Amino acid sequence: MEDVEANRLSIEFMSDIPIEDFKDDLFNRHPFAIQIAEEIINRTNTSSIVIGIYGEWGEGKTSALNLIRKELEKSDRIIVVKFNPWLFNDESQLVMMFFSILIETLKILGKKSEIGKFITKYAGIAGCVNISVPGISIKPEKLMNEMGKIISGNDPEKLKYKIGEELKNNNKRVVVIMDDIDRLDKNEIQSVFKLVKLTADFDNICYLLSFDDNRVATALCEKYGKDKNDIPAGHNFIEKIVQVPLRIPKIDKISLRHYFENNIIQTLIDTRTSWKKEDLSSFGKYFIDSLEIKVTTPRICKRFANALRYKLIALKDEVGIVDLITLTCIEVFYPKVYNTIRNHPELFSGNPSSDFLSNTEYLKPLAKEIIEQATSDLATQEKTQITRLIRQLFPQISILLEDISLGNTENNWEEEWTRNRRIASRYYFHRFFSYSIPKFDISDTIVRNLIRDIKSKNMVLPTLVWN
Repeated sequence: MEDVEANRLSIEFMSDIPIEDFKDDLFNRHPFAIQIAEEIINRTNTSSIVIGIYGEWGEGKTSALNLIRKELEKSDRIIVVKFNPWLFNDESQLVMMFFSILIETLKILGKKSEIGKFITKYAGIAGCVNISVPGISIKPEKLMNEMGKIISGNDPEKLKYKIGEELKNNNKRVVVIMDDIDRLDKNEIQSVFKLVKLTADFDNICYLLSFDDNRVATALCEKYGKDKNDIPAGHNFIEKIVQVPLRIPKIDKISLRHYFENNIIQTLIDTRTSWKKEDLSSFGKYFIDSLEIKVTTPRICKRFANALRYKLIALKDEVGIVDLITLTCIEVFYPKVYNTIRNHPELFSGNPSSDFLSNTEYLKPLAKEIIEQATSDLATQEKTQITRLIRQLFPQISILLEDISLGNTENNWEEEWTRNRRIASRYYFHRFFSYSIPKFDISDTIVRNLIRDIKSKNMVLPTLVWN
C-alpha cells in the first residue's frame, strides 16, 4: 500500500486563465491587438466611440482584451478602466458603480481637478439613486432635496461637456473595458447597453466591449424587438451602440490542431503515461477523419485535456491508450453518443463469432435505432463522421449496420482486441467507463508486476487462459 501511495500522481488540471502577455500568444492575436490599441491612441476625434470585440465563448476574447490593454498602457495619454459588470445587483447600482470606479481612476489627474465633482453630479442625474462614492455620501432622507438641487442647477448635457473638456485639457483619453457581457442575464445585458448608450458617452472616452454578439442580440431582442424571437432587432440595437464591430481573428485549422496535439502530449508526459509515436499517428487519423470538426476553440482543447488527464491517472496502464484518448474525445464532444455506448455493452463489445453473430437479426434493428437516437440532434456532417468512428472503434457494429463480415478469422478478433486492450473487447470494455479497476476485474499492473517477480525468481509461469 505504501508503494501505491508513493507512486500516486496528483492531478494538475490545465487552467483556463486568459493570457496576459504577448509572449504567451500562440494564435497570432498580437497584430490584431496592436492595431486596435494604436487606433485608439492615435485617434484625433474627441467624440466617444464604442468598439465591439465579437467572438464565441472560448475563442480567446479576454486574452485579446488583455493584449490590447497591455499595449494601451504604454501610452501616457491613455487611462484604462476595467469595469466588471458582474458586480452589480440592479441598474441603479450599475450606474453608481461605474461612476465610482471612474472617479477613483481619474484621481491621477491631480487634486486640483474638478472632474470628480462633475462626474458625481452627472451620475446623480443619470442614476437618480442614493449617491455613495468615495468621499461623498447622501443619506436616503436627503436624496430628493439633493436631486432637486443638482437637477435645477446643472444640465446633464452641460455636465457631460465639462467632463469631456476636463479630460481634453489634461490630454487624456479614458478607455473603459467591459468583458464577458454575454455571460450576464438578459436584464443585466440590457442595463449595460443602456449605460453605454445613455449615461457615459462623454468626449474622450472609448468603450471596448467584448461579447458573443449572437447571445447578446438574443438578450436584447425581447426588449427592443417585437418578441423574444426577433433576433434581428437585437442585432440592430447592437449596431446602434457599437460603431466599430470587430470579430476576433479566427484561429487557423492547423494551429488549433497542433495546439490540441501538444495538449495531448503534455498530458501524457505529466501523467507519466507510456506511449509510442504510432499511437499518436493512429489517433491522428481518427481525429482528422471524425473529431476535428468539434475542435473550434482553445477552451475546448483544454477541457478535453483535463478530462483525459483525470482518466490517465487511473487507467494509463490498464487499457489501450489510443482507444482511451478517442473515447475521451467522444465523451467531451458527443456526450449523448458516449452515454449510448456506455449503456449498451451488448452491442459494442463481445466476440462477434459466438452469440453475437447468432443474434444479429435481433440486434440489427436495435443497433440502428439506438445509434440514430444518439446522433439525432447532430448536423449531417457530424452525424456521418461520428458514426464512421463508432464503426472503427467497434467492428462488430459494422456487421449490424452494413451486413458485412469480419472475414475468415472471426474467431481471432476477440483475442486480438483483448491482447491490445481494445474497448471492443468484452474483457476491457467496462474499464474504459470507470476511473478505477472494477471489483470483478484484476489490474493489468498487478499481473505484470506478478509476472516480473516470478521471472526474477526463475519460477515457471502458468499458462493463462481467458474464459
